[in-house]
Amino acid sequence: MAKVRDIRVDDSRPLLVSAETAAALCGRSSRTWRTWNATARIPRPIRFGRSILWRIDEVRAWIAAGCPNREAWERSPERARLALSSVPDRGNS
Repeated sequence: MAKVRDIRVDDSRPLLVSAETAAALCGRSSRTWRTWNATARIPRPIRFGRSILWRIDEVRAWIAAGCPNREAWERSPERARLALSSVPDRGNS
């Protein structure tokens, strides 16, 4: 399998990360991370082509919230705030 590189806006800060990178943030292996994904223990990934990636800001917020399972995370106020903060401003500036 080809290694997926993290997707970045610039060279310093990734927005979407691979299972390997997300797992490393938790001190776990990519195999554990993929098992957690299959059992809905982590935030829902984003499919980008054939790649499965996670939003880095969501992974960090999920960790800060105590690593709840996916169902609890998707209902959490932390995730709701995160979702609102990622909506672009569509003002008439």
